[in-house]
Amino acid sequence: MTVALRLLPALHTARRRLPLSFTSLPAAAGLVVIVVALLVLVGWISGVEILSRFVPGSGTVKVNAAIALLLLGTALVLTQARSDRRWTALAVAALAFAAAAVGAVTLVEWVFNVDLSIDQALIAEAATAAGTPGRMAPTSAVGLVLLSGAILLARLGDPWPRLRQGLSALVLLLALFFLVAMT
Repeated sequence: MTVALRLLPALHTARRRLPLSFTSLPAAAGLVVIVVALLVLVGWISGVEILSRFVPGSGTVKVNAAIALLLLGTALVLTQARSDRRWTALAVAALAFAAAAVGAVTLVEWVFNVDLSIDQALIAEAATAAGTPGRMAPTSAVGLVLLSGAILLARLGDPWPRLRQGLSALVLLLALFFLVAMT
């Protein structure tokens, strides 16, 4: 145990010396999320269904979900900014809170079976037999809230790294569960 404690400062120093390509992985992930969200929005605006439905036969990525992912991707990229400017921290917090709000309002709609008119505020979707038009799945809403929390925790100087990692892992498990259920 004492050997492990002596190694902790060395590991922290080694982490700061990682190659740029490895340390910028969150920024790269954020950029991928931004591109995917923009493709979904272009699909909805232009009517090209393949862009809003990544897996044939599955449901579409809803407009609200794409906008919230765009906000989270931007926040993730900003968390990697090499700047201690106050505006960066405020922008990350605002983006993460906005994405969490979209997820939380959607969860309220699902839990209380109410329509708060956010599902089709920007782009109307035709009514189908499967669910409420324009409303993202409850698992997507939960994922948005959890990821927003993880990004907010990252900007707090990492007081609870295990909690942030746990929130991110939970979102990964939700996504894997969804993929397994689709097959």
